[in-house]
Order: sequence, then structure tokens, then C-alpha cells
Amino acid sequence: LMPSFTAMAMTLVLLVFVLIEFIRIGRLYPIGQILHTYLQRYLDSREDSGPLIVSPHYLLLGCLLPLALIQTTTTLDPNIKFVLSMSGVNALGIGDSAASIVGSNFGGLIFPRIPGSNKSVEGTAGSFISMGLFSIACYVGYQRMILGGGVYSYGGFFDVPRVVLDVFMFQSLACSLLELVTDQMDNLYLGLYCLTFGLVVLHASSS
Repeated sequence: LMPSFTAMAMTLVLLVFVLIEFIRIGRLYPIGQILHTYLQRYLDSREDSGPLIVSPHYLLLGCLLPLALIQTTTTLDPNIKFVLSMSGVNALGIGDSAASIVGSNFGGLIFPRIPGSNKSVEGTAGSFISMGLFSIACYVGYQRMILGGGVYSYGGFFDVPRVVLDVFMFQSLACSLLELVTDQMDNLYLGLYCLTFGLVVLHASSS
């Protein structure tokens, strides 16, 4: 709810991550070797193939960049701007996690035309639905808590303007499909793709 402060805090955390990685890769005494041994268990084989452990940096950047970039826009409705600022959190924290959880526990239908992929229809559907619901919840919650109401004019949770629902639906679908076909560095660009596609759909729906 305080995007500028959140962006600053995430930037400071990113600097801490870089410092930790510098200490680890240089095996600086007294904790360099301890950090190296501890962090080895969290390697992501898709991204951490070289000497650097970059997956946590990519994840943080994926959440930070949409949040920081959207602050330069002054013409958007505050509700939509807040939801779009959460594109990285939505794509990575909600959609990607839901795809993994649903796919691991309930996945049975594997997409046949994606070579080397074991991603399931159920996982992709879980990502799409969870991202859409999260976007609606952010929109409604922001309006109720910050702007003082207006969305519940008929008392319903889904009483959201049609153009906003279009943005959330197509944004969630596009992001879920991209997550389906990506294999590397998706933590870095999935949030930016989610933000960009949301702005494109918003512009197209409003014109």
C-alpha cells in the first residue's frame, strides 16, 4: 500500500543479496565458506549453472521492476495502478506458485506439444485462476481500504468494471501461457511481461 517505500525496501534487500553473493563467491573470511556451503542446497539448475547464484536476485528483480516502473505513470486509475504495480508479485508469488502446487498435486494432463516439458493443463489453469482472483482482490481491497469504497455498489465481490475484468483476465491468461513455455530466467522477466501486457490490454480496452 506504500509502493515507493516498498520499492526502496526491495532495493535495499537486493543490495544485501549482492553483498552476500560477493562474500560467498570470494569465500571471504569468516563466513564466505559457510555461506557457500549453505546456499548450495538452494541452487536452481535452470538459472544457477555458472559460478553465480542469481535465482534470488532474479526473483526480487522480477517483483521490484514492475513496482518501480509503474510509479512513473500518472494517468492511470489508482486502483488499476496498484494492481499493475503488483504484477511481479502476482506472476511469481501467486501464479508461478499456484502452477507448481496444483500441477504437482493434481496434474494429469501434460501439454503434448512442448518438448521436454512436464507442465500440466491443471497447473496452468491454477495459475490463471489464482492470478485473476488475486488481481480482483487487490483492486477491491485497495479501493475499500485506501479510497474509501465504491466497488461494492451492489454488495458483491466481483462488482468490478468490465474493462478492469478484461485487463485482469487477459493479463492472467497471457502470463500463465508464457510461464508454460519458458524454461530459464522466467523469474526475471515474467513480472515485466505481466505488467506490459496489462498496460496493452488496458489501452486497447479503453480506446
